[in-house]
Order: sequence, then structure tokens, then C-alpha cells
Amino acid sequence: TDSLLAQDPKTGKFLPWLATSYTVNANATKFTFTLRRGVTFSDGTPLNGQAVADSFNAIVHTLGAAASLPIGYLNNYAGAKPLGDDEVEVDFSKPNIAFLQGTATSNLGIVSESTSRLSAAQRCARGVIGTGPFVISKFVPAQTLVYKKRAGYTWDNPLGSNHGAAYLDGLQIVNLRDTSVLAGSLISNQIDAYSVVLPQDASRIESAGGHVYTTTNAGYPVAILPNVRNTIFSDPVVRQALQIGFDRQQAINGVIGSWFHPATSALSSSTVGYTDLSSLLTYDPTRAEQLLQQDGWIPGKDGIRVRDGKRLQFDVTWEIDWNATSSVLAVIKEQLKRIGFDLTINVVPAGQSAAIYASGKYSSRWVNGYTPEPDTLRAILAVNAGNWSGRSRPDELDTLLNKQVQQANPTERNATLAQIQKLIIQQGYLIPVYDWAQSFAVSAKVHGAQLAYLSGPGPIYSDIWLSH
Repeated sequence: TDSLLAQDPKTGKFLPWLATSYTVNANATKFTFTLRRGVTFSDGTPLNGQAVADSFNAIVHTLGAAASLPIGYLNNYAGAKPLGDDEVEVDFSKPNIAFLQGTATSNLGIVSESTSRLSAAQRCARGVIGTGPFVISKFVPAQTLVYKKRAGYTWDNPLGSNHGAAYLDGLQIVNLRDTSVLAGSLISNQIDAYSVVLPQDASRIESAGGHVYTTTNAGYPVAILPNVRNTIFSDPVVRQALQIGFDRQQAINGVIGSWFHPATSALSSSTVGYTDLSSLLTYDPTRAEQLLQQDGWIPGKDGIRVRDGKRLQFDVTWEIDWNATSSVLAVIKEQLKRIGFDLTINVVPAGQSAAIYASGKYSSRWVNGYTPEPDTLRAILAVNAGNWSGRSRPDELDTLLNKQVQQANPTERNATLAQIQKLIIQQGYLIPVYDWAQSFAVSAKVHGAQLAYLSGPGPIYSDIWLSH
């Protein structure tokens, strides 16, 4: 799919793509887009106001919770309607400035009218029809996805350098869970590229003539997110001690690539509205121990602190996703043990974490978010939204989270976002560890790759070409 807009990762400026221009009313409840003429979906039908309206309406009315990422941009959605073939209006019952950011992501990529009529299950079975430079040729779930080039594509991604159809004839995406074999497969030309590079493999790849592209993702950092319903984390002092009780730089040194950096706020450093709060996240084990001691947590015989007969123990629950995660958590576990915490690393099979989180029977979860819109914090933390922290009632944080999404003035919104980030860090609702970075390795014969997006979905594949 293509999107209505693109966003320059350096300036944050929105650029025309499927939409040539747009307007937003004063309170960010009405968005009007003028569409590029001559664009067609891969089934031959034209891009027009009706198709765009149907694409958005289907997310709310047909897909619902199955579209967890795109629906996050459609808070208080009132509907979309065509204003003729070349114009579409999108309305909200309350201000929602986050929607504009969403139109510059693949999450709100525009699909054909025929795709809009499909259920989530039907889309998964049949694929989607978009206006993009590639079309789906073959799909085997959990194994492979094959795309072929679309002829006649001329409405290029403004972030790319290729202004016509893709150079490649096609793409084959293969799902390999064992990341230890990827570098060797790349160097031996069994594969041409892969994502998520281990630090020890970067030099091998570049010595063989390949290259590793990296960029810091927008969103919120890789983090420990405490469940405040848990007996331990219901105590804000415990969360505050945890916030300064481990060394973020040491936790990632030598474990993940040098392109990853310690987190310095509740938003990653490349996110619009980010505020540097590194002074509140400075490693200070002495102060952490003082907080715990004053709060009644006394070291036991094994060094783990105890209060009222309960050990200072918590688990971090996560699904296996990347080999390095366990290593990072192992370092944090050892650091926290020195000040009296007992951390259990709880790795669960893919697909099982959702049930555990729904049950509430966990201490904390290992999270990170790639959504470049800062409203992602409301989506996960607001009591009336995701409420991943399990707070029982709305408070000052909710007031601020709901306020920022209604502020169309960037200066005013950034001031509110700064308050939000400080409150989250001070209260320990999110314990950020490091900013996630995309990494994309290519062999010596791959040219033109670049990571042009603030968050995902990887390189602009239509720019890539191969030498022999």
C-alpha cells in the first residue's frame, strides 16, 4: 500500500504522496485531503474520495480490534466521506491531531474498495489490494511472502530516489526464527538482506563487502512496564527505585549493536515531542537503596529485600522475539540483585503473552512501540485506552494524555508532552531501557537501500537494485 502523506525523518515535515495537499481545521476535528489524479489500485480501479473514505471507515466498522495499530490513530472517529473524486473529508467527534501522523504511516495505508469490504480473516487469507509498487504473488503463512513488481507505477514515495516502477522484478520475504544463521546466509549469498542485526555480525558483513544500515526508531523505548496491580509495583517507591537501580549503558554494552542507545525519556529520542530526561534516569544504586530502606524494604540473609514477609521479587514477561533480549535482561537482573531486587525472566511462547496480560497475573511486561506519533503513550497508558499499567482510575496523567491529542498547536502540544514524559518517569509507569533502532543488512550486490522512515517498515524497496 501507499499512504496519503509521508514524513521527512529529519525535519518532521509532512510531504505529499497519494494526497497532494491537506487542510486541518482549528481544533483538529476535520481533515480534508486533495488526492493525486491518475493513481490506480493494482486491480485497475481508481484512487478516489470514496475509496479513501471506505479504507478508513472499514478500519473502525469492519476490522475493529483486529486492526490494533491503525485504530489507535482513529480515536473519537466520526467517519469519512468523499467530497468528489479528488477530495475526502475525515471527521472526529473530539480533536485528534494524532490522525495526521497516522496518514504518513503504513498503518493507514490506503486499500481498494474491494479490500475494504473484507473482514480481517478474509484479508489475511486473500491479501490486500493497494496502490503500491509491488503486488502479492504468493503467501505461505509463517514461511514466505512473495511480491512481484507492478508495471506502470509512477506516484513514487517522496522519501525515495526512484521516481518510477521498482527496479527489482520482485521480492521474496522468508521467515527465519534463528537469527544466528542470518549473517552467514547473507555472506554466502543465500539471502540478499535481512533485518535485526546482532552486534557481533556487523563487522563480518562489512568485511565481506556488505553494509548495515541503522536508524533510531520513533515511538517509546524498549522498556519494563510495571503492573501496578501487582503487590510490589503498587508501591510507587519501588518503581522509583527500579528506575535508577540499573545502568542502562552497561545493560546494552556488547550485547546489542552500537547503534542502540540508552533510553533518556518515555519517548525515544527521534520522536516528535521528545524531552531529554536523562537526569532522572541516571544510574544511582546508592539512592535506590536509600529509597527502598526508607520504604521498609530490609535486606534478607540472601541479600534480597523483604517487607512484611514479602520478598522484593518481580518477573518480566515477554515473548521470544530477538536473541539479545535475554542477554540484556540478564545484565539488568545482576545489577538489580546488588540493591536487593530479585528479577525473574519469564519468556513465553509466541502467541501466549496476550492471555497472560489479560489475566493480570504478571509483575511487568517487556515492551516497545514503533508508532512515531507521541500519542502512543496514551494508547498504552491511559486508563480508558490500553491501560497496560493497570491503574484503577484516571488521574493527572490521563488528563494530560487526553489534552495533548487535542492540541493542534505544536508548541502547546510539546509542552504538554514534556509534562507527560516527566510524570511517567517520576511515577515509574514506564522503566525505559534503550531506544530501539532498525537495522538492515545487505550483501555486496545490493544497492540503493536506505531507512527513510521514522518507524518501520524497513527500506524503500522500490529504490533497491542488484549487481552481479
